[in-house]
Amino acid sequence: MNIAHAIRFVQSSPDPVVRARLAALVEAAPAPDEVIEILAVQQNSDGGWPFGGVAGRPSSLYDTCQMLISLIELDEVSSAPAERGRAFLRDQQSPRGWWRESASLAEFDLPIWLDPEVEGALVYTTAICASTLAGTDDPEDLLAVDQAVGWLQPQVATNGLLPGYRAFSTAAALPAITAIAHRESRTVRRMVGGLGDLLTADWDAPMLGMLLAGLSQAGLPRMTKVVERGLAMLTKLQRADGSWADENGASDANVTVQIIRAARRFGLR
Repeated sequence: MNIAHAIRFVQSSPDPVVRARLAALVEAAPAPDEVIEILAVQQNSDGGWPFGGVAGRPSSLYDTCQMLISLIELDEVSSAPAERGRAFLRDQQSPRGWWRESASLAEFDLPIWLDPEVEGALVYTTAICASTLAGTDDPEDLLAVDQAVGWLQPQVATNGLLPGYRAFSTAAALPAITAIAHRESRTVRRMVGGLGDLLTADWDAPMLGMLLAGLSQAGLPRMTKVVERGLAMLTKLQRADGSWADENGASDANVTVQIIRAARRFGLR
């Protein structure tokens, strides 16, 4: 895997947010004010970000998580937009600990994994909201994470996987669960083993990036079998321009920076 080549690809991106995320990662560079403004201006008055990034639409938990992840990566977790976004997530959590997208989004063409009427989407949405808040290290956020883990953990099957969209939900939940339970706990070991059993040669770069993002944020070591396999598969999928492709086969800076971040957490440079 050629990380330096991947970095050069992202540095050539026309997207200032993805370039700033990379600079924060590899140079510890502070986020330019204009980048924070780009993220802030898209934010709804309730603190969330609109579904699909389209102004005027209701706030989506998923889109809010994606924007918060960018702010966390930019070391702007205490910025005003991040504070409002985190409060939005906490306010949307159910008393039982789960998160579900709003029924107000039903008029839009929601992917099935976000559909509030689909049970598997409930698990996935809860996993990604909890793990996003786990990345802030804020005590109030961690209380919400603890409540979510209390709801998620009993649903981990004997094969180590969460129900519904098993790969996505299980990988997304790992950072939240390891924020509350030790990474050597029985539940975490089962989940990592389950993901390893699920990993096959047909996984594309976005799926592998999602997998390694979850495993790396959860603090799993590089010697973990599923990590080694995922990195090897990504090495084969890296393109001549240094990038990795999205699900449609186009070179993608967001997918590439996610993989760079995970690879660096595993010690690759």
